[in-house]
Amino acid sequence: MLETLSNKPALADGVLDRKGNLDAIKMQSGRQAFLAKLQQIVSAPLPSKPEAPPLKAPLPADRPRGFAAAAQERINGALVRCEERYPSDGPHSVLYLVVDRDAAQWREKLASLHEDYFGAGKWDPLAPVRLEVVDRATDEALQRLMEAGLVARTTRAIRPLWPAGTAEATPPPLSDTERQQAAAQRQQAGRKLKMARLLGEGGLEEEARAALREALPPLARALAIEQAMLPPLALYWKEGMNPLREFFGNAMTPWKPVADSLAALCQAEG
Repeated sequence: MLETLSNKPALADGVLDRKGNLDAIKMQSGRQAFLAKLQQIVSAPLPSKPEAPPLKAPLPADRPRGFAAAAQERINGALVRCEERYPSDGPHSVLYLVVDRDAAQWREKLASLHEDYFGAGKWDPLAPVRLEVVDRATDEALQRLMEAGLVARTTRAIRPLWPAGTAEATPPPLSDTERQQAAAQRQQAGRKLKMARLLGEGGLEEEARAALREALPPLARALAIEQAMLPPLALYWKEGMNPLREFFGNAMTPWKPVADSLAALCQAEG
C-alpha cells in the first residue's frame, strides 16, 4: 500500500503535467502495459489547430462597377469597354463586355468572377445581372447593323462602367414644377419617418415598421423625379439600400438604422 501511495504523485505529475518519467514508476505486475499506453498518450504531439480561411473583402455597394474594375484586372488589359445594359423587356440587366479578341476564352475566365459578385444568395433574385462578352469586331458589326436599321435596338438604357474615366449619365435640369413635386414627396416621407421614430422610441416596434413602409413610396417618387429614372435607380438610395434590403428580408431587423438612412435621403437636395 505504501508503495502504491508513493507512486500516485509521480503518476499524476506524469499524466497531468508531463513531469518526470512514467517508465521509472514501479508498479505491480500487469500495470506496466497501462503505463506504456499513458506514456504514448502524453508524449504524442498535440494536433495543430486548422488555420482559419482568409477573410474575403466585402463586395462594393456599386456591385456592377466593382465587377468591371475586377474584370479589367483579371483579363490583363484585354478589356476594351464594359457597360451595364437594360433590355426593354425583362427585369434583368446585362454586363456587356467588349474585349480585344478571344471572347469565348475571356468569358470562361470571367464566369467565376460573375458568380462571386452576382451568384445565388449574393444579389437580388428579382433583378438578376447576366454576363455577355463579345470581341471588338463583333461589337463594331452590331453597331453598323443597328445604324443601318437591319438590327433593332432593344436596350432602354446603357450605363457605362469602364474605362474608369467614363462619365456617368446625368439627369436633365429639373423644372420648377418638378422641384416642387419632389419636395412635396420628400415632406410626405419625412412625416411618415417622424411617426415611425415616435412609435419605435415608444416601444411599438411593429407599428414603427409599418410607418417606415409607408415612407418608402413617396421617397421613391422623389428620387425618380430628381434622377429622371436613370438606371439603376437603386443606386440613388445610396447607403440606405443595404439597410432596406435587410429590413424587408428579416422581420427582426431593428427599425432605427432604416429610419436614419431614410431621414438622410429625405434631407438630401435633389
